[in-house]
Amino acid sequence: AEAGRPVRPEELVVIGDQYGALALGAAAALRRAGAADPVRIRVHQDALASETALRLNAELIGETAEIAHHGLDDVLAAGARVVIARLPRSLDALDEWAGVVARAAADDVTVLAGGRVKHMTPAMTDVLRRRFGDVHATLARQKSRILVAREPVRAAGGDAADAYPRRESHPDLG
Repeated sequence: AEAGRPVRPEELVVIGDQYGALALGAAAALRRAGAADPVRIRVHQDALASETALRLNAELIGETAEIAHHGLDDVLAAGARVVIARLPRSLDALDEWAGVVARAAADDVTVLAGGRVKHMTPAMTDVLRRRFGDVHATLARQKSRILVAREPVRAAGGDAADAYPRRESHPDLG
């Protein structure tokens, strides 16, 4: 992170990692940067199959990092300085996790949200701009790119925009 001190493992959060590539790659990078064992990483994965894949892939490569699985809530992002995420296809899903990160992460958080260019839309940048003051896209590389977001915008308490799951009533539909 840019605040002048290295990111400690407990300040790193991974969101949407389907098979463990992001979390396991982050653990390896932290070790190369001198992080001492045990490396602890907070992870949110939507599907149980993804959690299982992460565990099995960690065993396969001999990774000893302590992976803590969390729900998509403030505990996941509390104090995070770096968030690595796979961009979801749904704008509502992106808005939901971006809201959690903006609300609970450290003031100097950097979000690195990547995806395949063919699945990305300009609206994804707009969603992140509602939650962060500084958002930009990197140049594409091998058909992928990263959206970088900084300067979280803290929503007022009880903001209805942060209410997930969203509900709407249609009495005329029965």
